[in-house]
Amino acid sequence: RSEGFSSLDYQVLAATGDETLWGLYADVAPSDAFRYTVYADSYENDAGEVDRTIGAEAAIVLSERAILSLGIEHNDLDDNASEIGTRTDIAARLDYALTDSVEVYAFGQNSIAVDGLDRNDRYGVGGVYVMENGWSLAGEISDGSDGQGARIVAERDDGAGNTTYLGYELDAGREINGATLVGRDRGRYIMGGTRTVNDEVTMFGENSYDAFGRYRSFSSAYGLTYTPSDIWSSTVAFELGSVDDENVDPSQRNDFDRTAVSFGLRRETEDLTLSGRLEYRLDEGLRSGSQLKTETFIVAANANYIINPDARLVFSLNAADTQTVDSSELDGEYGEFTLGYAYRPTENDRLNVLARYRYLHDMYGQRIDDTDVDGPRQRSHVISVDASYDLNENWTLGGKFGYRNSETAADEASAFVQNDAVLTAVSLRYHLVHNWDMLLELRNFQTIQAGTSETAALTAAYRHFGNNLKVGVGYNFGSFSDDLTDMVYDDEGVFLNIIAKY
Repeated sequence: RSEGFSSLDYQVLAATGDETLWGLYADVAPSDAFRYTVYADSYENDAGEVDRTIGAEAAIVLSERAILSLGIEHNDLDDNASEIGTRTDIAARLDYALTDSVEVYAFGQNSIAVDGLDRNDRYGVGGVYVMENGWSLAGEISDGSDGQGARIVAERDDGAGNTTYLGYELDAGREINGATLVGRDRGRYIMGGTRTVNDEVTMFGENSYDAFGRYRSFSSAYGLTYTPSDIWSSTVAFELGSVDDENVDPSQRNDFDRTAVSFGLRRETEDLTLSGRLEYRLDEGLRSGSQLKTETFIVAANANYIINPDARLVFSLNAADTQTVDSSELDGEYGEFTLGYAYRPTENDRLNVLARYRYLHDMYGQRIDDTDVDGPRQRSHVISVDASYDLNENWTLGGKFGYRNSETAADEASAFVQNDAVLTAVSLRYHLVHNWDMLLELRNFQTIQAGTSETAALTAAYRHFGNNLKVGVGYNFGSFSDDLTDMVYDDEGVFLNIIAKY
């Protein structure tokens, strides 16, 4: 997530800079009586903060009524402040069904190795009661090193598409992005549900009230999904929220209202799939004592048309416009239009071709790695053709040609100048046994007005997972990428590539 990234509930500011997140997860059930999970998550940012987690869990069916769950987790944390160190926790939970409608459980967690971090001990009990009228009631209480925790939720499903839920939750030790707990956390209340009006219309809504110390937040979300036929469907959603800060220091107050609305439309037939969404968001009030008013419009559309079993057309449009008086937000406009033709014979797929036209209008400016400034802006037309041909079962020959006609500016203060370029590449791929591929690619990149030329090599190894996914790790020996709209030549080094195939 680059600095300036903003959504309804998350923002990336200059205090952290760019953020890098990745994760791995596997859930395996070798038998009906045993299941295990392994996972790893990593977070880093330009400010030097690190948050890594690795763990494993297992569930064992002891009998028809009892299930025992075990887990272990290791954390490595550095927030450049008070939390720097490592911790390893172990946990156990026993679920027992008293009857077909009543289930109880007990759990415990203990930090067995701690270096620099707070302990994460916790123990508690809970239960679920399923009533005959469609209602279910779930509750839990716990205590531990982070304080008391509680949750009680009532839910109802009438079996006809109507649901209702209401509840209260108090998360021990919880944090809210950008807010420090001052006072006592009194938890969060939620109430909502869905209603099926008829076969074509479904409505949804949710209200939540959060009492996080001195902060008071109330938000409401409403919307409906309209499906007039098996071909067409549409969704309208609204989100209204407000943050009330009781801080007496005017220079630190965070009082603002948030309003958002979105409209989505989808059409799907045997040959044609269309989808699109229009969103608008307004934040207005005070942030850190300064005036806040940010308006954002977003448009996204996609289409896929199957000409015949061997060929199809693809289309996409993404556009955004942000107007703000808050310096921590990006201010500008962005648009990207793509039209492509894909050819892959079903009877003999030795030859695969993708031809594409792309127009990019970027007035935000491409973000530059390891800096807090906006980079080049551009208005670019790009035409490219990618092709691959299987010489035999082991060898595949590939190639790419791309041409860019563009006007670029180094930054917001610079004038636009013509900056055309040509990219050519040829590759050779060898398929090894046991689902492994080796790739060697030679590339040449030329800028026409600047008169530069660079030739480089790229190598990678790929592992296939089934028929639809392969993951590769490689090294790019050149400063440029095969994306002609990338105006920042900083691509030399190791890369990870994940490819989904249809």
